[in-house]
Amino acid sequence: SSQSSPQLTLLMFLGCALEELSWAACRGNDQLEEPGLSPYDLAALCEAHPELCRELLGLERPSGSIERCRPLHEPPLHDDRVLLIHDSRDARCQAVLHALLRLYGPVCRCLDLEDREAVREALARVDPELPEEAIVQPRSISAVLPTGVFIAGCETYSRILLFELDYWVHVVPPTAAAVLDFEECFAGPLRFLREAASVAVATPMGGRPPCNPGDPEPPPRWWLAEEVLALVSRSLAEKRFAVIDGFLPEARVRGLAATARAVHAAGRLEPGTLYGGGAWLGSPEENRGDWLNIGAVPRKWCVRGDFLGFFGDEDVRAPGLGALSAETDRLVTRLREGGEGLTEETASRLSCVTLREDTMIATYSGRLRGRYMKHLDSDRGAALTAILYLNEGWSPEDGGALRLYQKGHESTKARADILPEWNRLLLFWADDDCPHEVLPTRRDRSAMTVWYMDSKAVLAAPGGPARLVPGHGPKLTSVAPLPLKEACIRAGADAEEVQRMVALRAALLGQPGCESVGEDDLRHLAALRRLLPSGPQAADADLPEECAGCGGAMAGGALGTGEFEGRGFCPTCWAVWDRRLASVGAVLEGHEARHYQCIRARRGEP
Repeated sequence: SSQSSPQLTLLMFLGCALEELSWAACRGNDQLEEPGLSPYDLAALCEAHPELCRELLGLERPSGSIERCRPLHEPPLHDDRVLLIHDSRDARCQAVLHALLRLYGPVCRCLDLEDREAVREALARVDPELPEEAIVQPRSISAVLPTGVFIAGCETYSRILLFELDYWVHVVPPTAAAVLDFEECFAGPLRFLREAASVAVATPMGGRPPCNPGDPEPPPRWWLAEEVLALVSRSLAEKRFAVIDGFLPEARVRGLAATARAVHAAGRLEPGTLYGGGAWLGSPEENRGDWLNIGAVPRKWCVRGDFLGFFGDEDVRAPGLGALSAETDRLVTRLREGGEGLTEETASRLSCVTLREDTMIATYSGRLRGRYMKHLDSDRGAALTAILYLNEGWSPEDGGALRLYQKGHESTKARADILPEWNRLLLFWADDDCPHEVLPTRRDRSAMTVWYMDSKAVLAAPGGPARLVPGHGPKLTSVAPLPLKEACIRAGADAEEVQRMVALRAALLGQPGCESVGEDDLRHLAALRRLLPSGPQAADADLPEECAGCGGAMAGGALGTGEFEGRGFCPTCWAVWDRRLASVGAVLEGHEARHYQCIRARRGEP
């Protein structure tokens, strides 16, 4: 029939390979005495679920997804099951359900929504706060994951569910042997050294140690001891990650935790979904299946559930961040230097690191079961990731672990699950040595992250030097104790271009060095300042808020005189003006000197 040619064409193309999908649909439901789907309805169903058809046909999956799953005949290595709540009276639902069970039966548990008592009991077992009214809908299929997250509307959009089923089929959690090996080789020895350092502080004159060696606080930077550095360096080389508990003094980490809470409460953290998701999910404009969870529905599936923001050490909105970056700089610098007891591999991999980004503050919502799907950190040129966790009293039941995978973005074998415990610093390589994800969290979870960059690659990339200037995303800063200009030149950057960017940076941040801003760049300052989240304000109440020269915030400066009376100019404009006047004065002095030289020559004077 010509009026249904698109559906018929699709059905003819798929042919008998649709047998698995159409089996339940075409035979109908004998118990309910209902007919199955017509061929045209079946073709429409296939159009709505192309990914499911690809699975059954053995076609290649979209780029970025986990390797295509073969039909399972044996249960996976874990006991977790995905709960599928379906309407058994709807032929369309039954067709999709049959196809899902054909592929993923051993990881699924099915419940008919008509059996409300069994459904309520099952939901309560997973999470008592799951919204029954959003999950149990007529003529629909909903999925509830073991993590307490639900996916609705699977009868019309199955792609998200297929991804999750692939995940529960293929992903292998860290083995008990791997966990024990890390404990014996690294975690245990580091804990012993930390407690030994604490005892040494608590008994300075040879007094009796406390009953519990874990109670006293270790001295600041206890991790700079050679034995500790050797373990951290070897852990990065062998395991590709390292964990340092008790990284900062208690008072300092409490201050950082207060800062994280304050910036979140002030609304300065944006949803992580604004920073993009996996390409295999489709475009944000489509948002099929609501994978962004636009309405922020609690417990509903989302590609990521974090809120984040980047803040520089000098940012008044997030005080105290320099206390973290100064310490991570010391640690990374010492690991980069290498030396006796430290592994050559770690030092070599850090040799490219002379720059880092602004610190990222991130919070994951327990109410939303915040998570972040598997990814790499190397997209902006990062070489090493350093995360400080700020969560007191964390337990495995709270979820939210950072799961590190074996090498390769497509890897499904986890090497470690790191709980986000209080004052714990986690280091790992940012490339495909360490694909990672944040597992769904049941409590609000906060962390601060510093990314250490492959400086040569970052500065060589298009627009790389511009990242030294605020307003171009997370700005680059030198790894202490290197000065910024030297850090860039070591990475092979052009010295003249770096000097120009450093001057602009100083002007925007109100720091020394702004006097070298070129006149051509002066007109860019106002536009750049508008990109800043909050620029520095004029210190003098009598000064205007905006510079009459460049249009930026005053941040000091002074009023003009004469024809410029009543107009304020920022320190950068004054510096450029003074330099210009000095240049003109030098020219005039030269003219005057030559004039008097001519007069003396006419008089015959020497």
